[in-house]
Amino acid sequence: MADCCPCCGYRRFGSRPIAEMEADNIRQWAETSRVTLARGNLLRPGDAASYTGRALRTVRRWMAGDLSCVSIRGRKFISVDALAAFIVESRDE
Repeated sequence: MADCCPCCGYRRFGSRPIAEMEADNIRQWAETSRVTLARGNLLRPGDAASYTGRALRTVRRWMAGDLSCVSIRGRKFISVDALAAFIVESRDE
């Protein structure tokens, strides 16, 4: 049965967290857009910018602030789960 989150008002289904649903949306977008997820769960900053509709510079600013990222061989990546949580938290503000 569908209901709304008491914090943000977005619809949620059952006991499934909204951030988890957003992560699934990101994975589905990556698949349909033919974006390769590094290690199965990591996005490049440019891909995160494409998904969110924001500039790459904005995503890099988020990474320098509250959006956690992973560095692999000198390159930075954003986990799908971290981006989903960041998006959901940003909606709350």
